[in-house]
Amino acid sequence: MEESLASGWLRLGGHLVDDVLVSVAFSIGTALGEELIGGALFLLWFLVVARRGQSPGKQIVHTRVVLADGRPSGLFRTFVRRELLLFAFLVAMVLTLGIAGVAICFLVFAVGGLWCLFDVNNQCLWDKIARTYVVATEGYERQVAFSSSPPTIADNLERLQDLHQRGLLTDEEYQERRAREVERL
Repeated sequence: MEESLASGWLRLGGHLVDDVLVSVAFSIGTALGEELIGGALFLLWFLVVARRGQSPGKQIVHTRVVLADGRPSGLFRTFVRRELLLFAFLVAMVLTLGIAGVAICFLVFAVGGLWCLFDVNNQCLWDKIARTYVVATEGYERQVAFSSSPPTIADNLERLQDLHQRGLLTDEEYQERRAREVERL
């Protein structure tokens, strides 16, 4: 999966595209006299592509969110890993610190987003929390296309060992997943 990890700059481009799209959606809603219409338009698009591990911005820049084993993150984890975390943190900061909380929240999420530029796996802080990775879809789709036959148990064990050695699985996760694969023998 290393060769298909999306660069930090590509990831930031996806965030920027999302921000522009949200702004445009809300502008359309405002022009129509109802901001919620614009928000609903963006949310609808998000719900359509999030099950594939994408936001609208990620779809446009050809990236997607995957789990450590390469599977798409799905709707729930794609939504929770950043948007719900941002909302919960923002509400907590505003309730405790008022307007200063908004500034602190902005700062924390700016640092969390820029983190991918310096991280060895190009992960933002919310990726580390959700244990997700962002991959370039061309590399990801090529990897899926070349694995036309289903992986064997030996392949799965080898992949688990590789993920564990690279630090992408904890000892507990590795032992648990390995035990499940051995049971399949």
